[in-house]
Amino acid sequence: MLRSALTAALGCALISCTVKPAPGSVTSLPLTVGSSVTSASLGLDGRLWFGYLGADAGPGLGSVGLHGVPNTIELAPMAYGYAVDDVAITPTGTAWLALACYPSGSKCSAGYARFPVVLRTSLKVRRIGNGRGEPDGVSLDRDGSAWISDHKADAVVHIGLDGKQTVWAVPDPRFAPIGVLATARALYLVGDEPGKICRFDRHGKVAWIPLPDPKSRLSNLAAAPDGTIWVAEYDADRIVSIAPDDSVRSYAVPTADAHPDAIAVDERGAVWFTEIDTDKLGTIGQDGVVRETLLPYTLSGPLFVFAGPSQTLYVLGMQSHWFGLYRTFVVATVAEATAFQ
Repeated sequence: MLRSALTAALGCALISCTVKPAPGSVTSLPLTVGSSVTSASLGLDGRLWFGYLGADAGPGLGSVGLHGVPNTIELAPMAYGYAVDDVAITPTGTAWLALACYPSGSKCSAGYARFPVVLRTSLKVRRIGNGRGEPDGVSLDRDGSAWISDHKADAVVHIGLDGKQTVWAVPDPRFAPIGVLATARALYLVGDEPGKICRFDRHGKVAWIPLPDPKSRLSNLAAAPDGTIWVAEYDADRIVSIAPDDSVRSYAVPTADAHPDAIAVDERGAVWFTEIDTDKLGTIGQDGVVRETLLPYTLSGPLFVFAGPSQTLYVLGMQSHWFGLYRTFVVATVAEATAFQ
């Protein structure tokens, strides 16, 4: 990353910056030497799940308990040649994995896996679409089925609980979807092509939503309780909201070259996002004001953010091949205590 949060904090003091470190605590979990986290998800089973890939080992699936012992890692042995691109866990503990070939470009039966989570399990990989696809993102539907974005086939695939697949093609061969968000109203996809979002209604009708910066790459999507969709314009340093009527509003991130990446919305409707190149956490409150706070230096380059139960926020990052879990409470007293500028 461009700089650590410690460097950012020292620089801030020199210019009398008002950004202050966020309150909270850090829990570090050791992984295999050389490992990196490839995906993460706040499971509906009450655990924080992540996929990881070791330098000298096959991919694995780990979890962190949000209640009780916080440092339990559960391994799911997998065959060599795969990477977990995304993970989603149902309330009953069923895991959906989007599996890509590793290294990229190698030949394998890329697809998805669905299995009950246990301490140890083997995977049966099932292909999506025409069998030559490249799964990238996964999002749970209301019944526990899954939607998976297919980067190579330029499509989104619904996989029912009975295994039946329904493929909806994206009408733009350059879009190449890399993420999907399923809501009660529609499906929203981000892709390699910058500046726009692909939306399918529940009947498969497609529409395009242009975003303010046509050249900016997009990262993660999150849905608010009122149906608003939030997305980060990575290159433009902006956070964008898409209302249920598809109207778009843009919010500028105060810090230049912040590169907002992961995004989440809590139960009150407050928006949270990571600034991957400035080691900060940003928020947009009900007043529409964008505020920032520094993260601990152990979380330089924050990768993921999730709004958990009991008004708790989780920010995940990698530091020296350690998996860091940062916990801070998402309550009004944080802002009132001037944790955010």
